Amino acid sequence: MKNKRGKQPNGGGEEMINTHEKLMKQILNQDLTEDELYTRLKEEGYQGPKEEMIKDLLYAISESTAYISNPMKISNQQELTEEEYFQILVNEMNVNY
Repeated sequence: MKNKRGKQPNGGGEEMINTHEKLMKQILNQDLTEDELYTRLKEEGYQGPKEEMIKDLLYAISESTAYISNPMKISNQQELTEEEYFQILVNEMNVNY
């Protein structure tokens, strides 16, 4: 799936998204559209409607501040994968569903 700028999100040499900082950079650089983010979150198990995604995402970010700019797992200091990062977000985002 290509975004507005004709790039595939996190494809072909783009930086892996595993911190809040990297996620925000992707959004601000328009490398990740709202639809692409919603699709990705749904794939990882997000249960909320698209209309609630931003509020739920902001909540999830506030509840997982350890990952603002540090991609290391708290438990064993290994770097989070992109999938693990999105699972952390989705778990926090689903608290109301």
